Amino acid sequence: MGKRIMSAKEYREYADECIRSARNSTLVKECREFLRTAEALLEAADLLEAEPRRTAAVQSNSIS
Repeated sequence: MGKRIMSAKEYREYADECIRSARNSTLVKECREFLRTAEALLEAADLLEAEPRRTAAVQSNSIS
């Protein structure tokens, strides 16, 4: 199965979803995890925009 590379726009859209989920969360720990994930996704988007030929991959350890 081939990997599909996400665009910076897609990373930002997922980050927006995480931020919305954090706002709707009633648990502090859950909210923090959503915000950490959003931060990692936004960093990946920034990398892609800075170096368009680069493939950014969000690693699970940067999210959790």
